[in-house]
Amino acid sequence: MMDIAKLNKLIHFSKTLKVLYVEDNKEARESTILMLENFFNDIVVAVDGKDGLEKFKQNDFHLVISDINMPNKSGIDMLRDIKLQNDEVFCLIISAHNESQYFIDAIELGVDGFLLKPIKFDKVEALLFKTIKRIQNDQEVKELNEKQSKLASLGEMMDAVAHQWTQPLSTISIVSSYIVYQLENNIELSNNEILSSNLEILKQTGHAIETLNSFRNFFRTDTKQKEVSVKYLISSVVDLIKSTLMKEDIKLNLTCDETIKINVIENEFKHVFINLINNSKDAYLSLDKGIKKVINIDIFKNSDNKVVINFKDNAGGISNNVINNIFQSNFTTKEKSKCTGIGLYITKNIIEKAGGSIEVYNYNDGAYFKILI
Repeated sequence: MMDIAKLNKLIHFSKTLKVLYVEDNKEARESTILMLENFFNDIVVAVDGKDGLEKFKQNDFHLVISDINMPNKSGIDMLRDIKLQNDEVFCLIISAHNESQYFIDAIELGVDGFLLKPIKFDKVEALLFKTIKRIQNDQEVKELNEKQSKLASLGEMMDAVAHQWTQPLSTISIVSSYIVYQLENNIELSNNEILSSNLEILKQTGHAIETLNSFRNFFRTDTKQKEVSVKYLISSVVDLIKSTLMKEDIKLNLTCDETIKINVIENEFKHVFINLINNSKDAYLSLDKGIKKVINIDIFKNSDNKVVINFKDNAGGISNNVINNIFQSNFTTKEKSKCTGIGLYITKNIIEKAGGSIEVYNYNDGAYFKILI
């Protein structure tokens, strides 16, 4: 039996959830809503499957509760279409029917629970508590994975800082060692030598400070959307990780007009390109060392005035068995110890938050991501 503190915590959590309730019978609808209001504050009601699907497309729901037998579109057909849009949404079925085919179809769709009419409060309560607990656990796992992904991203960025600092620090060390050697051996330095040495040290110090400021700006929290050049976004990302690209011998070609701009949260959207480039980099590690590694990013405006971002690599492509799942949370083709499976999930969310979409295909000998904003 659940203790009072846990029960209150669970109900407090359930009040933050958004629920779609679909029922064509007015009487049943009104009585069930009264029960549901004990658990949820935000309930959107639909009167049939067609209405339910339209409302699902317009909102982000945590849970869908639906009758099966309805006019215009059945609950099963509606849930099938809903699952195509969001396979992770939780779904409960309510039905007065005992035909086995309904339940077989629902099970195949991955429905999370069933209620038979007439609905009894204790049955609703038990099923909802079980489902809400699963939603809570699912969100906690996602939050943990996102945190791990951010830490992994931070680690990669710090590694990139170290790579970028290696060259200027090495140069400063060589120039300083040369001056110390001359002085220790009583070798007179000309004014030109002193001046050029100091200028080189200042130049390399400036480069190191510039690199550090770029990384500080990258991790600065910004919640406001603004119009920004796509070429600038990608170029600033490449500046951050260019040493990594050079180390892995990856050539990146960017074709983009300076005038093409998108309205996004700048630092957040940079993670889209960080994730895509890192995915290609990881894919190259499993290929023949002799391959010429090339990433092509082409950006233009289409006839609908949308910004098209084509991202292509030649890293072998994505297995047809998994290509339809790569944007799902926690899905990864890499070793679990090395990857949270959240990178492309976050990428998709960032793009959709900006009013865009992303699709993936296999193209020639690599992967092809198409982004529309």
